[in-house]
Order: sequence, then structure tokens, then C-alpha cells
Amino acid sequence: MLLNNRGCLYKNDNIYLLLIINKIKMKCGNVSEALYGLGVIGAIVYFAQHAVGFWAVVLAFFKGIFWPAFAVYKILGLLGL
Repeated sequence: MLLNNRGCLYKNDNIYLLLIINKIKMKCGNVSEALYGLGVIGAIVYFAQHAVGFWAVVLAFFKGIFWPAFAVYKILGLLGL
């Protein structure tokens, strides 16, 4: 039995199935998300270690978040695309 936010039962089995699938997706997550998160944290730490001064640390934080964009830009530049 599944209740909506008003406390009423869902009448359509398709809605019930979609809600179950969404709950499974939310519980399982994705391994690539965890690896990306670790990469971002590692990049922030790396850039912050080489930063001198407050604004350099702030810039290091943004570099750590956006490092995949810089990497893709450099790779595409090397490939000549």
C-alpha cells in the first residue's frame, strides 16, 4: 500500500511502479558520482596546498570544482578538435 503526500492511496499501478523504481535509484546511487566527488575533493586539496593567500585559496576551490572542464579543454586542444 502506498500513500501520496495527502495520505490517499495511489490508484494507478504504473505510478506505484515508477515510485518504487525512483526509490531504488535514490538508494543505490551511482559509483561514478562517488568517484567524481573524491576527485573534486582531491583537486581542491591539491590546488589549496599550492595556494598562497586568501584569494588564491578561493581560486583553488573553484579550480577544484571545475577541473574536469579544464581537463577536457586541454585534451580536445591536444587532439586538435
